[in-house]
Amino acid sequence: MWRPAKIALTSVGPSGLVNARSSDRCCIRSTNATPRKIQKVAISRDRSDHHSTLRFSNQDFSLIDLFVSLLHILFLQWRRLVTQISPMLAVSDGNAAIKFYQAAFGAELLWHLGGGGHVVAGLSIDDAKFFLAHEAPDYGTRGPSSVGFTTVRIELFVDDPLSVHHRALAAGAIERGPVVEHEHQTIGPNPIKRMLQGAVIDPFGHMWLIGKFLE
Repeated sequence: MWRPAKIALTSVGPSGLVNARSSDRCCIRSTNATPRKIQKVAISRDRSDHHSTLRFSNQDFSLIDLFVSLLHILFLQWRRLVTQISPMLAVSDGNAAIKFYQAAFGAELLWHLGGGGHVVAGLSIDDAKFFLAHEAPDYGTRGPSSVGFTTVRIELFVDDPLSVHHRALAAGAIERGPVVEHEHQTIGPNPIKRMLQGAVIDPFGHMWLIGKFLE
């Protein structure tokens, strides 16, 4: 994995000096309040010192093009630096679980591995990624349906909890609680006051709390 890119560029154009440098942010400085053109920039990467270099050609283009290029680099760096936590659900039947999550939550199958009944797969619900795998007691994992309980509740936040709740029930889930409004007295930098939430148990024993923050 690469470290955050270092961005450094310097160009002298008809309007004066344009310079941008950043270790964790970008800025643009000009000797002219209304710069017209700068030289075109090309992006290259050096794997030895893990940085990005912006090189120039003789073709002129506008500051808007430069700004778009910088935003593109920053977006790529942001994607690499985001920390994610994704559950891997142990299930008794991997292929059946894939079909259920597709029917219940509109999940998209990202990748699929294995045969002979032992399945590992990656899925996504509106870009929220999760994984599933056939339970493997030899490796310390059993599904909730095998042991009779679960130690994890999966919170699924959607725009319309009621319709997703109904869709999950229609696909074969069991209702644990209807979608109702809850009020909370929480503390912290992002307190929760009101939310909608209901609960279902999927055919493999996992509990899904389907909700939406209201305030």
